[in-house]
Amino acid sequence: MSRKKKRREAALAASLEAPPEDDAPISRTQAKRDAKAVDPIAIQLVALKPYQLQKLELDDDLRQEIEQCRAMERTARRRQLRRIAGFLRQENWRAIVAAMHQLD
Repeated sequence: MSRKKKRREAALAASLEAPPEDDAPISRTQAKRDAKAVDPIAIQLVALKPYQLQKLELDDDLRQEIEQCRAMERTARRRQLRRIAGFLRQENWRAIVAAMHQLD
């Protein structure tokens, strides 16, 4: 397994852990880490087969963004992946990840 893939798996595992329930403010660095943790999930969503994607309960806007990303090439695709990650941060992305794990 490559280093990049190991880091992606570690980031995904760390992102699945529930955030602390205390009222302490989240540092800017931690907020950035949390935002970065969603990036591999966006890549995995785009890589899903259409029948797998249909099984997930996704917002119509997010589903449309994923379909658009599949048709794009390199730089535009990277930009679109960031946009999908933004949509995921607005939704309950932990539930989407749990549903993705049940597909396997």
